[in-house]
Amino acid sequence: MARSRARRGAVKTERHPRWPLAVAGALFVLSRLYLLFVFRPGGSDVHLYATYAMERELAAEDGQTLYQHHSELYRETLEHARLVHIDPPPPGSAIIEYPPLAMGIVLLPTLFIADTNDFERFEREYTSIFRLMLALCDGIVFVLIWRLMSRLFPTEAPWERALRLGLYGVASLVLAAVLYDRLDMILSMSLVVALYLLLTRRRPGWFLAGLAFAIDLKLIPLLLAPLLLVSTIDVRGLPAGDVRTRAVALGRQLALRGAGLLLLVGLLLAPFYAAWGRACLDFLRFHGARGIQIESTYASMLLVLGSFGLPTLLVPEFGAADILSPLSHMLARLSAILVLVIAVGGAIVLLRRVWFVLAGGGRGSLAKQAPDTVMLCALAALLAALVTSKVLSPQYVVWVVPFVALAPLARRPRHALFVAFIAMCGLTTAIFPCLYVHHVLGIVPNPITGGIKYTHADTIGKLVLVARNLLLVAIAVWIGRRALAVGDPPEGSTERV
Repeated sequence: MARSRARRGAVKTERHPRWPLAVAGALFVLSRLYLLFVFRPGGSDVHLYATYAMERELAAEDGQTLYQHHSELYRETLEHARLVHIDPPPPGSAIIEYPPLAMGIVLLPTLFIADTNDFERFEREYTSIFRLMLALCDGIVFVLIWRLMSRLFPTEAPWERALRLGLYGVASLVLAAVLYDRLDMILSMSLVVALYLLLTRRRPGWFLAGLAFAIDLKLIPLLLAPLLLVSTIDVRGLPAGDVRTRAVALGRQLALRGAGLLLLVGLLLAPFYAAWGRACLDFLRFHGARGIQIESTYASMLLVLGSFGLPTLLVPEFGAADILSPLSHMLARLSAILVLVIAVGGAIVLLRRVWFVLAGGGRGSLAKQAPDTVMLCALAALLAALVTSKVLSPQYVVWVVPFVALAPLARRPRHALFVAFIAMCGLTTAIFPCLYVHHVLGIVPNPITGGIKYTHADTIGKLVLVARNLLLVAIAVWIGRRALAVGDPPEGSTERV
Protein backbone atom coordinates (compact mmCIF):
# COMPACT_ATOMS: atom_id res chain seq x y z
CA MET A 1 0.00 0.00 0.00
CA ALA A 2 2.75 2.44 0.98
CA ARG A 3 4.73 1.51 -2.16
CA SER A 4 1.65 2.12 -4.30
CA ARG A 5 1.10 5.56 -2.76
CA ALA A 6 4.78 6.40 -3.34
CA ARG A 7 4.44 5.43 -7.01
CA ARG A 8 1.30 7.58 -7.38
CA GLY A 9 3.13 10.52 -5.72
CA ALA A 10 6.07 10.09 -8.07
CA VAL A 11 3.76 10.05 -11.10
CA LYS A 12 2.01 13.18 -9.83
CA THR A 13 5.35 14.92 -9.31
CA GLU A 14 6.48 14.03 -12.80
CA ARG A 15 3.17 15.11 -14.31
CA HIS A 16 3.05 18.55 -12.70
CA PRO A 17 6.64 19.38 -11.77
CA ARG A 18 6.88 22.73 -13.50
CA TRP A 19 3.57 24.47 -12.95
CA PRO A 20 5.11 27.07 -10.58
CA LEU A 21 7.52 28.03 -13.37
CA ALA A 22 4.65 28.24 -15.84
CA VAL A 23 2.75 30.52 -13.48
CA ALA A 24 5.82 32.73 -13.03
CA GLY A 25 6.25 32.95 -16.79
CA ALA A 26 2.59 33.80 -17.37
CA LEU A 27 2.60 36.51 -14.70
CA PHE A 28 5.75 37.97 -16.21
CA VAL A 29 4.16 38.17 -19.67
CA LEU A 30 0.97 39.76 -18.31
CA SER A 31 2.90 42.35 -16.30
CA ARG A 32 4.99 43.27 -19.36
CA LEU A 33 1.91 43.68 -21.52
CA TYR A 34 0.62 46.09 -18.87
CA LEU A 35 3.90 48.03 -18.90
CA LEU A 36 3.92 48.25 -22.70
CA PHE A 37 0.33 49.14 -23.47
CA VAL A 38 -1.18 50.63 -20.29
CA PHE A 39 1.47 52.10 -18.00
CA ARG A 40 2.89 55.52 -18.88
CA PRO A 41 5.59 56.82 -16.52
CA GLY A 42 6.31 60.44 -15.77
CA GLY A 43 9.76 61.94 -16.20
CA SER A 44 10.72 59.66 -19.07
CA ASP A 45 14.14 60.02 -20.71
CA VAL A 46 12.71 58.86 -24.04
CA HIS A 47 11.88 62.48 -24.89
CA LEU A 48 15.61 63.28 -24.59
CA TYR A 49 16.51 60.28 -26.76
CA ALA A 50 13.96 61.32 -29.40
CA THR A 51 15.41 64.85 -29.31
CA TYR A 52 18.91 63.49 -29.95
CA ALA A 53 17.56 61.36 -32.78
CA MET A 54 15.87 64.38 -34.39
CA GLU A 55 19.06 66.40 -33.95
CA ARG A 56 20.92 63.70 -35.84
CA GLU A 57 18.43 63.95 -38.70
CA LEU A 58 18.84 67.75 -38.85
CA ALA A 59 22.63 67.42 -38.59
CA ALA A 60 22.67 65.05 -41.56
CA GLU A 61 20.73 67.57 -43.63
CA ASP A 62 23.35 70.22 -42.81
CA GLY A 63 26.28 67.88 -43.46
CA GLN A 64 27.28 67.85 -39.78
CA THR A 65 27.75 65.19 -37.15
CA LEU A 66 25.30 64.95 -34.28
CA TYR A 67 27.93 66.30 -31.90
CA GLN A 68 28.66 69.36 -34.06
CA HIS A 69 24.97 70.15 -34.37
CA HIS A 70 24.38 69.71 -30.64
CA SER A 71 27.27 72.04 -29.79
CA GLU A 72 25.94 74.75 -32.11
CA LEU A 73 22.43 74.34 -30.70
CA TYR A 74 23.78 74.79 -27.18
CA ARG A 75 25.55 78.01 -28.09
CA GLU A 76 22.39 79.37 -29.70
CA THR A 77 20.32 78.45 -26.61
CA LEU A 78 22.89 80.09 -24.33
CA GLU A 79 22.87 83.28 -26.37
CA HIS A 80 19.06 83.38 -26.45
CA ALA A 81 18.91 82.96 -22.65
CA ARG A 82 21.33 85.88 -22.24
CA LEU A 83 19.34 88.15 -24.51
CA VAL A 84 15.90 87.52 -22.99
CA HIS A 85 17.16 87.22 -19.39
CA ILE A 86 16.01 83.65 -18.68
CA ASP A 87 17.80 80.77 -16.97
CA PRO A 88 20.69 79.47 -19.10
CA PRO A 89 21.06 75.75 -19.78
CA PRO A 90 22.49 73.95 -16.71
CA PRO A 91 26.20 73.00 -16.61
CA GLY A 92 26.98 69.96 -18.74
CA SER A 93 24.25 70.64 -21.34
CA ALA A 94 26.82 71.24 -24.07
CA ILE A 95 28.02 67.63 -23.83
CA ILE A 96 26.16 64.47 -24.85
CA GLU A 97 26.54 62.33 -21.74
CA TYR A 98 26.18 58.89 -23.33
CA PRO A 99 28.98 56.69 -24.68
CA PRO A 100 29.07 56.27 -28.48
CA LEU A 101 27.57 52.76 -28.47
CA ALA A 102 24.71 53.96 -26.28
CA MET A 103 24.10 56.82 -28.71
CA GLY A 104 24.05 54.32 -31.55
CA ILE A 105 21.27 52.45 -29.76
CA VAL A 106 19.45 55.74 -29.10
CA LEU A 107 19.47 56.43 -32.84
CA LEU A 108 18.43 52.89 -33.80
CA PRO A 109 14.62 53.48 -33.74
CA THR A 110 14.97 56.12 -36.49
CA LEU A 111 15.60 53.27 -38.96
CA PHE A 112 11.91 52.39 -38.65
CA ILE A 113 10.50 55.94 -38.83
CA ALA A 114 9.79 57.35 -42.28
CA ASP A 115 8.49 60.85 -41.45
CA THR A 116 10.84 63.09 -39.50
CA ASN A 117 9.20 66.44 -40.32
CA ASP A 118 6.65 66.48 -37.48
CA PHE A 119 8.47 66.13 -34.15
CA GLU A 120 5.34 65.24 -32.13
CA ARG A 121 4.51 62.36 -34.45
CA PHE A 122 8.17 61.41 -34.63
CA GLU A 123 8.40 61.28 -30.83
CA ARG A 124 5.29 59.10 -30.53
CA GLU A 125 6.63 56.59 -33.04
CA TYR A 126 10.10 56.74 -31.51
CA THR A 127 8.72 56.09 -28.01
CA SER A 128 6.72 53.05 -29.15
CA ILE A 129 9.72 51.51 -30.92
CA PHE A 130 12.14 52.25 -28.08
CA ARG A 131 9.87 50.77 -25.41
CA LEU A 132 9.34 47.69 -27.57
CA MET A 133 13.11 47.28 -27.88
CA LEU A 134 13.51 47.41 -24.13
CA ALA A 135 10.64 44.97 -23.59
CA LEU A 136 12.51 42.55 -25.85
CA CYS A 137 15.66 43.01 -23.74
CA ASP A 138 13.57 42.41 -20.61
CA GLY A 139 12.24 39.15 -22.05
CA ILE A 140 15.76 38.01 -22.96
CA VAL A 141 16.90 38.63 -19.37
CA PHE A 142 13.96 36.60 -18.03
CA VAL A 143 14.77 33.66 -20.35
CA LEU A 144 18.48 33.75 -19.48
CA ILE A 145 17.68 33.76 -15.75
CA TRP A 146 15.51 30.69 -16.39
CA ARG A 147 18.38 28.99 -18.23
CA LEU A 148 21.03 29.95 -15.69
CA MET A 149 18.98 28.63 -12.78
CA SER A 150 19.26 25.07 -14.08
CA ARG A 151 23.04 25.41 -14.28
CA LEU A 152 23.59 27.20 -10.98
CA PHE A 153 20.92 25.48 -8.89
CA PRO A 154 20.23 22.03 -10.40
CA THR A 155 18.77 20.63 -7.16
CA GLU A 156 16.30 23.41 -6.43
CA ALA A 157 12.61 22.57 -6.51
CA PRO A 158 10.45 24.21 -9.23
CA TRP A 159 8.74 26.50 -6.72
CA GLU A 160 12.12 27.79 -5.53
CA ARG A 161 13.10 28.62 -9.10
CA ALA A 162 9.70 30.21 -9.62
CA LEU A 163 10.40 32.47 -6.64
CA ARG A 164 13.61 33.59 -8.31
CA LEU A 165 11.73 34.41 -11.50
CA GLY A 166 9.06 36.07 -9.37
CA LEU A 167 11.68 38.24 -7.67
CA TYR A 168 12.88 39.43 -11.06
CA GLY A 169 9.35 40.10 -12.24
CA VAL A 170 8.19 41.88 -9.08
CA ALA A 171 11.33 43.95 -8.43
CA SER A 172 11.52 45.16 -12.01
CA LEU A 173 7.78 45.90 -11.98
CA VAL A 174 8.25 48.02 -8.86
CA LEU A 175 10.87 49.93 -10.88
CA ALA A 176 8.41 50.37 -13.76
CA ALA A 177 8.93 54.15 -13.87
CA VAL A 178 12.46 53.63 -15.27
CA LEU A 179 12.30 50.12 -16.70
CA TYR A 180 11.37 50.83 -20.32
CA ASP A 181 12.21 54.53 -20.39
CA ARG A 182 15.96 54.40 -19.73
CA LEU A 183 18.85 52.67 -21.50
CA ASP A 184 19.73 50.70 -18.38
CA MET A 185 17.59 47.68 -19.26
CA ILE A 186 19.87 47.19 -22.26
CA LEU A 187 22.89 47.30 -19.96
CA SER A 188 21.23 44.80 -17.62
CA MET A 189 20.66 42.46 -20.55
CA SER A 190 24.27 42.90 -21.71
CA LEU A 191 25.60 41.94 -18.27
CA VAL A 192 23.38 38.87 -18.05
CA VAL A 193 24.35 37.80 -21.58
CA ALA A 194 28.04 38.16 -20.66
CA LEU A 195 27.44 36.13 -17.49
CA TYR A 196 25.60 33.44 -19.44
CA LEU A 197 28.45 33.19 -21.98
CA LEU A 198 30.99 33.04 -19.13
CA LEU A 199 29.24 30.13 -17.42
CA THR A 200 28.18 28.11 -20.47
CA ARG A 201 30.91 28.46 -23.12
CA ARG A 202 34.11 26.46 -22.98
CA ARG A 203 36.31 29.22 -24.39
CA PRO A 204 36.24 32.80 -23.08
CA GLY A 205 36.12 34.56 -26.46
CA TRP A 206 32.34 34.98 -26.63
CA PHE A 207 32.26 36.11 -23.01
CA LEU A 208 34.92 38.73 -23.67
CA ALA A 209 32.90 40.03 -26.63
CA GLY A 210 29.76 40.26 -24.48
CA LEU A 211 31.60 42.05 -21.69
CA ALA A 212 33.22 44.46 -24.18
CA PHE A 213 29.77 45.35 -25.51
CA ALA A 214 28.55 46.07 -21.97
CA ILE A 215 31.61 48.26 -21.23
CA ASP A 216 31.15 50.26 -24.43
CA LEU A 217 27.50 50.75 -23.51
CA LYS A 218 28.28 52.09 -20.02
CA LEU A 219 31.49 52.17 -18.01
CA ILE A 220 30.13 50.44 -14.90
CA PRO A 221 30.94 46.89 -16.18
CA LEU A 222 34.62 47.84 -15.88
CA LEU A 223 34.14 47.20 -12.15
CA LEU A 224 33.19 43.61 -12.88
CA ALA A 225 35.86 43.03 -15.52
CA PRO A 226 38.80 42.15 -13.20
CA LEU A 227 36.92 39.55 -11.13
CA LEU A 228 35.18 38.06 -14.19
CA LEU A 229 38.49 37.82 -16.03
CA VAL A 230 40.00 36.01 -13.03
CA SER A 231 37.11 33.53 -13.13
CA THR A 232 38.10 32.54 -16.71
CA ILE A 233 41.63 31.45 -15.75
CA ASP A 234 41.99 27.80 -16.70
CA VAL A 235 44.23 26.05 -14.18
CA ARG A 236 44.76 23.20 -16.66
CA GLY A 237 46.90 25.61 -18.68
CA LEU A 238 49.23 26.36 -15.78
CA PRO A 239 52.51 24.45 -15.71
CA ALA A 240 53.66 22.26 -12.86
CA GLY A 241 56.43 23.69 -10.74
CA ASP A 242 57.10 25.98 -7.84
CA VAL A 243 54.84 28.78 -6.66
CA ARG A 244 56.67 31.47 -8.62
CA THR A 245 56.43 29.61 -11.91
CA ARG A 246 52.72 29.06 -11.51
CA ALA A 247 52.11 32.65 -10.41
CA VAL A 248 53.87 33.98 -13.51
CA ALA A 249 51.86 31.65 -15.76
CA LEU A 250 48.64 32.71 -14.03
CA GLY A 251 49.50 36.38 -14.48
CA ARG A 252 50.34 35.83 -18.15
CA GLN A 253 47.00 34.14 -18.78
CA LEU A 254 45.16 36.96 -17.01
CA ALA A 255 47.09 39.61 -18.96
CA LEU A 256 46.23 37.97 -22.28
CA ARG A 257 42.54 37.95 -21.42
CA GLY A 258 42.70 41.57 -20.31
CA ALA A 259 44.45 42.57 -23.53
CA GLY A 260 41.82 40.71 -25.54
CA LEU A 261 39.05 42.54 -23.70
CA LEU A 262 40.65 45.94 -24.32
CA LEU A 263 41.10 45.09 -27.99
CA LEU A 264 37.41 44.17 -28.34
CA VAL A 265 36.36 47.37 -26.52
CA GLY A 266 38.48 49.35 -28.97
CA LEU A 267 37.12 47.54 -32.01
CA LEU A 268 33.54 48.28 -30.95
CA LEU A 269 34.40 51.92 -30.35
CA ALA A 270 36.34 52.43 -33.58
CA PRO A 271 33.41 52.84 -36.05
CA PHE A 272 31.79 55.52 -33.87
CA TYR A 273 35.07 57.35 -33.43
CA ALA A 274 35.66 57.28 -37.20
CA ALA A 275 32.17 58.68 -37.87
CA TRP A 276 31.86 61.23 -35.04
CA GLY A 277 35.43 62.12 -34.10
CA ARG A 278 36.88 62.93 -30.68
CA ALA A 279 33.68 64.65 -29.55
CA CYS A 280 32.06 61.24 -29.00
CA LEU A 281 34.50 60.72 -26.09
CA ASP A 282 33.42 63.87 -24.27
CA PHE A 283 31.14 61.73 -22.12
CA LEU A 284 34.26 60.83 -20.12
CA ARG A 285 34.77 64.49 -19.27
CA PHE A 286 31.08 64.86 -18.47
CA HIS A 287 31.04 62.07 -15.91
CA GLY A 288 34.40 63.03 -14.47
CA ALA A 289 33.09 66.51 -13.67
CA ARG A 290 29.85 65.36 -12.04
CA GLY A 291 29.33 66.11 -8.37
CA ILE A 292 27.47 64.42 -5.52
CA GLN A 293 24.01 63.59 -6.85
CA ILE A 294 21.05 64.01 -4.49
CA GLU A 295 20.14 60.29 -4.43
CA SER A 296 23.63 58.94 -3.68
CA THR A 297 24.70 57.61 -0.31
CA TYR A 298 27.16 60.48 0.04
CA ALA A 299 24.30 62.95 -0.45
CA SER A 300 22.35 61.26 2.35
CA MET A 301 25.37 61.78 4.59
CA LEU A 302 25.49 65.46 3.62
CA LEU A 303 21.75 65.86 4.21
CA VAL A 304 22.11 64.45 7.72
CA LEU A 305 25.13 66.68 8.43
CA GLY A 306 23.18 69.61 7.01
CA SER A 307 20.63 69.13 9.76
CA PHE A 308 23.47 69.78 12.23
CA GLY A 309 24.73 72.93 10.56
CA LEU A 310 26.81 71.87 7.54
CA PRO A 311 26.16 74.36 4.69
CA THR A 312 24.54 72.61 1.70
CA LEU A 313 23.04 73.83 -1.56
CA LEU A 314 20.99 71.91 -4.10
CA VAL A 315 21.83 72.86 -7.70
CA PRO A 316 20.77 71.57 -11.14
CA GLU A 317 23.76 70.44 -13.17
CA PHE A 318 24.77 67.64 -15.53
CA GLY A 319 21.17 66.65 -16.11
CA ALA A 320 20.58 65.93 -12.43
CA ALA A 321 20.48 67.61 -9.00
CA ASP A 322 23.74 67.79 -7.06
CA ILE A 323 24.50 68.83 -3.50
CA LEU A 324 27.21 71.42 -3.01
CA SER A 325 28.94 71.59 0.38
CA PRO A 326 32.46 71.99 1.78
CA LEU A 327 32.74 68.18 1.70
CA SER A 328 31.35 67.55 -1.80
CA HIS A 329 34.66 67.73 -3.69
CA MET A 330 36.40 65.42 -1.22
CA LEU A 331 33.56 62.87 -1.37
CA ALA A 332 33.55 62.92 -5.18
CA ARG A 333 37.26 62.08 -5.19
CA LEU A 334 36.75 59.44 -2.50
CA SER A 335 34.10 57.83 -4.68
CA ALA A 336 36.60 57.26 -7.51
CA ILE A 337 39.10 55.69 -5.09
CA LEU A 338 36.50 53.37 -3.56
CA VAL A 339 35.30 52.24 -6.99
CA LEU A 340 38.88 51.27 -7.85
CA VAL A 341 39.23 49.41 -4.54
CA ILE A 342 36.06 47.42 -5.31
CA ALA A 343 37.32 46.39 -8.75
CA VAL A 344 40.74 45.29 -7.48
CA GLY A 345 39.38 43.76 -4.26
CA GLY A 346 36.90 41.54 -6.07
CA ALA A 347 39.64 40.24 -8.34
CA ILE A 348 41.91 39.49 -5.38
CA VAL A 349 39.18 37.52 -3.61
CA LEU A 350 38.68 35.32 -6.66
CA LEU A 351 42.43 35.01 -7.27
CA ARG A 352 42.75 33.47 -3.81
CA ARG A 353 40.02 31.01 -4.70
CA VAL A 354 41.72 30.15 -8.01
CA TRP A 355 44.97 29.53 -6.13
CA PHE A 356 43.24 27.13 -3.76
CA VAL A 357 41.71 25.30 -6.72
CA LEU A 358 45.17 25.05 -8.28
CA ALA A 359 46.74 23.82 -5.05
CA GLY A 360 44.01 21.21 -4.67
CA GLY A 361 44.65 19.76 -8.11
CA GLY A 362 41.49 21.22 -9.63
CA ARG A 363 40.80 21.40 -13.35
CA GLY A 364 39.20 24.03 -15.50
CA SER A 365 38.22 27.60 -14.65
CA LEU A 366 36.48 28.93 -11.58
CA ALA A 367 33.50 29.91 -13.76
CA LYS A 368 33.01 26.21 -14.55
CA GLN A 369 33.97 24.71 -11.20
CA ALA A 370 32.28 27.19 -8.88
CA PRO A 371 29.83 29.35 -10.84
CA ASP A 372 27.89 30.29 -7.72
CA THR A 373 31.07 31.81 -6.25
CA VAL A 374 31.49 33.98 -9.34
CA MET A 375 27.82 34.94 -9.18
CA LEU A 376 28.04 35.99 -5.53
CA CYS A 377 31.16 38.11 -6.09
CA ALA A 378 29.57 39.81 -9.11
CA LEU A 379 26.46 40.65 -7.07
CA ALA A 380 28.59 42.01 -4.22
CA ALA A 381 30.62 44.17 -6.64
CA LEU A 382 27.50 45.65 -8.25
CA LEU A 383 25.93 46.46 -4.88
CA ALA A 384 29.18 48.01 -3.69
CA ALA A 385 29.30 50.09 -6.88
CA LEU A 386 25.85 51.51 -6.13
CA VAL A 387 26.86 52.33 -2.57
CA THR A 388 30.15 54.04 -3.46
CA SER A 389 29.10 55.83 -6.66
CA LYS A 390 28.73 59.61 -6.51
CA VAL A 391 25.69 59.23 -8.77
CA LEU A 392 22.83 56.87 -7.89
CA SER A 393 20.04 57.38 -10.38
CA PRO A 394 16.96 55.17 -9.84
CA GLN A 395 17.53 53.22 -13.05
CA TYR A 396 20.88 51.98 -11.75
CA VAL A 397 19.01 49.54 -9.52
CA VAL A 398 17.79 47.80 -12.71
CA TRP A 399 21.33 46.47 -13.26
CA VAL A 400 21.25 44.52 -10.02
CA VAL A 401 17.81 42.87 -10.27
CA PRO A 402 18.83 39.75 -12.30
CA PHE A 403 21.89 39.21 -10.10
CA VAL A 404 19.73 39.27 -6.97
CA ALA A 405 17.35 36.77 -8.59
CA LEU A 406 20.35 34.46 -9.13
CA ALA A 407 21.85 34.99 -5.67
CA PRO A 408 23.55 31.72 -4.59
CA LEU A 409 22.24 31.70 -1.04
CA ALA A 410 20.51 29.08 1.06
CA ARG A 411 16.73 29.31 1.27
CA ARG A 412 16.19 31.45 4.37
CA PRO A 413 18.87 34.08 3.71
CA ARG A 414 17.81 34.17 0.06
CA HIS A 415 14.20 34.90 0.99
CA ALA A 416 15.37 37.58 3.42
CA LEU A 417 17.44 39.14 0.62
CA PHE A 418 14.45 39.10 -1.73
CA VAL A 419 12.22 40.88 0.80
CA ALA A 420 14.86 43.49 1.63
CA PHE A 421 15.67 44.11 -2.02
CA ILE A 422 12.02 44.57 -3.04
CA ALA A 423 11.63 47.02 -0.14
CA MET A 424 14.68 48.91 -1.40
CA CYS A 425 13.20 49.01 -4.92
CA GLY A 426 9.94 50.34 -3.44
CA LEU A 427 11.77 53.14 -1.64
CA THR A 428 13.65 53.92 -4.86
CA THR A 429 10.36 54.37 -6.71
CA ALA A 430 9.03 56.46 -3.81
CA ILE A 431 12.02 58.78 -4.33
CA PHE A 432 11.54 58.91 -8.10
CA PRO A 433 9.05 59.72 -9.43
CA CYS A 434 6.65 59.91 -6.46
CA LEU A 435 8.40 62.39 -4.16
CA TYR A 436 11.07 63.74 -6.47
CA VAL A 437 9.73 67.12 -7.59
CA HIS A 438 8.17 68.47 -4.40
CA HIS A 439 9.86 66.61 -1.53
CA VAL A 440 13.34 65.69 -2.84
CA LEU A 441 14.16 68.71 -5.03
CA GLY A 442 11.68 71.18 -3.56
CA ILE A 443 11.07 72.76 -6.97
CA VAL A 444 9.27 76.11 -6.88
CA PRO A 445 8.68 78.85 -9.50
CA ASN A 446 11.47 81.37 -9.96
CA PRO A 447 9.76 84.78 -10.10
CA ILE A 448 12.88 86.53 -11.42
CA THR A 449 13.52 84.41 -14.53
CA GLY A 450 10.08 82.88 -14.95
CA GLY A 451 11.62 79.41 -14.73
CA ILE A 452 12.02 77.12 -11.74
CA LYS A 453 14.51 76.79 -8.91
CA TYR A 454 15.51 74.03 -6.54
CA THR A 455 15.17 74.71 -2.83
CA HIS A 456 16.06 71.60 -0.82
CA ALA A 457 14.80 68.22 0.24
CA ASP A 458 12.16 68.51 2.95
CA THR A 459 11.80 66.20 5.95
CA ILE A 460 9.84 63.56 4.04
CA GLY A 461 12.34 63.58 1.20
CA LYS A 462 15.30 63.30 3.55
CA LEU A 463 13.75 60.43 5.51
CA VAL A 464 13.00 58.39 2.39
CA LEU A 465 16.42 59.08 0.84
CA VAL A 466 18.27 58.11 4.02
CA ALA A 467 16.08 55.03 4.61
CA ARG A 468 16.63 53.74 1.08
CA ASN A 469 20.36 54.26 1.22
CA LEU A 470 20.70 52.70 4.68
CA LEU A 471 18.86 49.63 3.41
CA LEU A 472 21.06 49.51 0.31
CA VAL A 473 24.21 49.74 2.44
CA ALA A 474 22.94 46.99 4.74
CA ILE A 475 22.25 44.67 1.80
CA ALA A 476 25.64 45.45 0.24
CA VAL A 477 27.52 44.81 3.51
CA TRP A 478 25.65 41.56 4.10
CA ILE A 479 26.37 40.22 0.61
CA GLY A 480 29.91 41.62 0.69
CA ARG A 481 30.78 39.71 3.87
CA ARG A 482 29.59 36.48 2.28
CA ALA A 483 31.56 37.22 -0.89
CA LEU A 484 34.75 37.85 1.09
CA ALA A 485 34.38 34.42 2.65
CA VAL A 486 34.75 32.70 -0.73
CA GLY A 487 38.46 33.48 -0.65
CA ASP A 488 38.87 30.92 2.12
CA PRO A 489 39.90 27.36 1.24
CA PRO A 490 36.81 25.73 -0.29
CA GLU A 491 35.30 22.57 1.08
CA GLY A 492 33.51 21.79 -2.19
CA SER A 493 33.46 23.10 -5.70
CA THR A 494 30.00 24.69 -5.81
CA GLU A 495 28.81 24.97 -2.24
CA ARG A 496 26.45 27.74 -1.25
CA VAL A 497 27.46 30.48 1.12
